[in-house]
Order: sequence, then C-alpha cells, then structure tokens
Amino acid sequence: MRSGPVPQEAGNDSLASELDTAAATIRQWIAEGVSGNAIGIIARTKNQLQKLQTGMDERKVEVRSVDQPGDGSKPLYMTMHRAKGMEFFKVLLFGVNDASVPLGHVTAGLAEAEREDALLRERSLLYVAATRARDELVVSWSGTPSGLLAAASAKVSVA
Repeated sequence: MRSGPVPQEAGNDSLASELDTAAATIRQWIAEGVSGNAIGIIARTKNQLQKLQTGMDERKVEVRSVDQPGDGSKPLYMTMHRAKGMEFFKVLLFGVNDASVPLGHVTAGLAEAEREDALLRERSLLYVAATRARDELVVSWSGTPSGLLAAASAKVSVA
C-alpha cells in the first residue's frame, strides 16, 4: 500500500451545496486533464446516486453509471459495494453524512455485540470505498458528517 495526500473533506450545509461542490470538483479534475473513466464518484446508496445524477444534469456535468456502456469520457458513479475491486486516479465519496454512513437500518434494534459487528462492516465498507482513490480523495457530505469519518480518517491512506 502506498500513502498519498491526506483526504480532503468537503462539508456542506445542504444537498444543493454538496452537489455544487461535487460539480466543481469534477470540473476541476477534468480541467486538470484527468480522463472521465479515471474519476470515480462513490456513494452509499442508489438513492444518493439518483440525486447525484439529477444534480449533475442540472449543473451540466456529464457522469454515467459504471454499469452503463460508454467511451470512457465521463466520470463513473457507483455504490460503495459496487466499487470493490476498482481503482481510480481521483475519487469523490459523496453523501458521507450521519444518515447514510452507517445506514440506520443496518444497526437499528441490534444487541450491543451485533451492533458493533455491523458498525465494523460499515467502517470497512467506507475504508474500501476510500481506498479506491490512487491519487486524490475528496469526502463530501451535507448536514452532519458521518461519525465514522473520524474513525476512518485515522486508517485511510490513498492506495
């Protein structure tokens, strides 16, 4: 494993602001000459990705699902689970807030030991998503950041 730059954190007060940040980040990377298929946009849920797609359309930033065929010119978006085994030069982790990471239903109603196991799986998933970045990682959220970020940031190095 290589270490790289410290992940950048991009906290926002609203989803609209987070989408603005995502669009600006993607535009900057493309302006730097990074090809679209070397940019990964990763979120915890498909619902977040639908909001991302709509938000990028509104902001005139072209992105596509990793599962859609394409010529490689557009940045790819996917869920954290789908990102396993992939690598990108640049990664934007989108929507890493307290409502989505960890997902509430993953830990709700569990006994303490089971809850700790579920949280470990969520931390591991966040770690895997973050380590898809080879050169640069930006972690964004709107509202309250995930409580797992503090724990994950101590472990995350760009791989």
